[in-house]
Amino acid sequence: MVMDKSQLDYHGRPQEEWVRQLLSQVGERVFVSKRHSDFIEPSGIIIDHGDIAGHGPISGVLSAMRTYPEAAWLVIGCDYPLIEAQTLQQLIEHRSTELDAVAFRHPSTGISEPLLSILEPHCLPVLEKHVRQEGHSLRMFLENTKIGILTPENPDWLRSVDTPEDAVKAKIYFS
Repeated sequence: MVMDKSQLDYHGRPQEEWVRQLLSQVGERVFVSKRHSDFIEPSGIIIDHGDIAGHGPISGVLSAMRTYPEAAWLVIGCDYPLIEAQTLQQLIEHRSTELDAVAFRHPSTGISEPLLSILEPHCLPVLEKHVRQEGHSLRMFLENTKIGILTPENPDWLRSVDTPEDAVKAKIYFS
């Protein structure tokens, strides 16, 4: 998609602001991962570390985990405009420190959603190893870890906006 998905407006404000607001209801601190070229404001931004930059969401997650290695990370992509507070609550309620992660699995495709997940701090070394072995897919990382799989209470939460057509459909959903 040519446009920055974090700046699309579905709720009367850019999606990045909407996601921040949702996360602030359930988390202690909210951070946004940015490539260096996207860096605008210093507050609450984690810049992708140079040695792993440019590999998509896995760069942001690994940079965040390196910056705060003791923290569990509630990871939410900016391309899920239909998520709600209940989406986050379902993830949080099923979190287990005995697992590496908890994530939703799309009911129709069977695919895990790494950008709707919680990653535990103890999986950082495994994630580092995955990336060192040229694994740049966060989904593949999840598929090879000890993960709790959730079925979303509302399957629409997992509707991702990946194309301009998807963005139009999402805006129609809210009109």
